[in-house]
Amino acid sequence: RKKFRQIVGFKQRYSLIGKLINKEAHNRDFSMNDILFMKYPFDKKSPIERCSNYISQIKKFNDFMLTQSIAKAQSENVSLALEKARYKIFGQEKIKHDLAWSKIAREFSYFPSINHNANYYEVYAYIRYKKFLNDFRNFLIEEFNRQIMQRIAQNNRWQESPRLSIIEGGFMDNQEIDKYFELYRTKKMDIDTFINKVVKIN
Repeated sequence: RKKFRQIVGFKQRYSLIGKLINKEAHNRDFSMNDILFMKYPFDKKSPIERCSNYISQIKKFNDFMLTQSIAKAQSENVSLALEKARYKIFGQEKIKHDLAWSKIAREFSYFPSINHNANYYEVYAYIRYKKFLNDFRNFLIEEFNRQIMQRIAQNNRWQESPRLSIIEGGFMDNQEIDKYFELYRTKKMDIDTFINKVVKIN
């Protein structure tokens, strides 16, 4: 349901056959607060469109690696492209490449695999998504308690509403994730220890 081209709610409609099969089926309106609304695919730009600039940065890095390899192999060749590639620092270009990949991961909420050769940006993308899962999980449980469990308590005239909750220790919380990430960031923890403490924990 739209008002002034803005979505203000949603309507569930049953077909005539559906109503004949199920006598309890009836049309129902949902407000915006009743719906878990995902921005995409309703957003004007898809994640792929938003990633187009990052993809060009990755291609640029691949071209740079090829050109720098040729420059090393052809030491007497002093063409402009090869000379520029010779004096670029590989590490700086790699940072731009890894940063572009982390931004693509953010657009797709991509959960990267972490191995012993993981770099800073892969670790950052990993903990960011792990924290997102925690927040999203907590949100769903709170909404279930508010919308479902409270209604059950009211209908049964219970004095207290039952609540779903996550078992303590079932998932590493965001504060603990941040603590280990800070240790890794400040090089007080190596990648192997980080994998054992955070990645393999749950």
